[in-house]
Amino acid sequence: MNAARYGSKMIPGNRVAWNRLERAAFEHHPAVVTALRSTGVKGQSQWKMIFFLPLVVLVGIFYAAPIWGMATVMGPVALSQTSRVAEGDISVGSIIFMFAFVFVVGHAILWLATGRKPRSALLGSAGMAFAFGGVSALVTVRRGLVNAVPAWELLILPMAATAVVGGVFFFLVFYVNRTDPRAKNPPQRLVHFRETEAYTEPIREAVVLVSVADQRSIREDISVAIDDLERRQVISSERAAEARTAPLGSLAVHMLSLEAAQRAAIARHTAFY
Repeated sequence: MNAARYGSKMIPGNRVAWNRLERAAFEHHPAVVTALRSTGVKGQSQWKMIFFLPLVVLVGIFYAAPIWGMATVMGPVALSQTSRVAEGDISVGSIIFMFAFVFVVGHAILWLATGRKPRSALLGSAGMAFAFGGVSALVTVRRGLVNAVPAWELLILPMAATAVVGGVFFFLVFYVNRTDPRAKNPPQRLVHFRETEAYTEPIREAVVLVSVADQRSIREDISVAIDDLERRQVISSERAAEARTAPLGSLAVHMLSLEAAQRAAIARHTAFY
């Protein structure tokens, strides 16, 4: 009676760990327990993350380019990447803002092409481009005039362009987020891996290999655990009734689906009002 013994340790007010209770019931059947423990994460996923890490770093560099550009243009007032000569600061800052401009435009085009609801990442990149590009352009005008920097009027163009494009898309995204009907609807619920066929099919195959006598014993063990949880008011009578209808090997999945459906119904009700 492994499930009953595990369930007896649960106390009212705590969330019931249906997955652990179910694994306890199949403790003497390693194939079922292994299937129940599946997470859908393959061993090679860690290697994929390692390969994607340089791309993540590169995106982060482009995302923060307006900050670095402004810090460079401001020269002695900030963390300049040059020898703190006005011409060098403005020249390097102009190059950095070229990359910032390309990133913001590319990010915006990707949003327009997909037609998806704009996320906060685009709002953030556009906002930084607008704010830091504008400040950098103003500083460039001042330092360019004071220090007689050659062709500062041309070097300022990437900063001004970044600020203009960033400002346009910042206010456009802000407007869309305020008026898009999709923003008023609750987000679609993500399907948990344990609700997919990739998780449940191996469990069914493993349970079939369990003898009929053992299946009957496991059912009785789980039933006793549910009765005890209901008697001690760890779960309600309604939740206990729902748990008793779960197929063998699908208790945790069954309860997860019910809880997710209830949360979705509450979200829809809240959004309606």
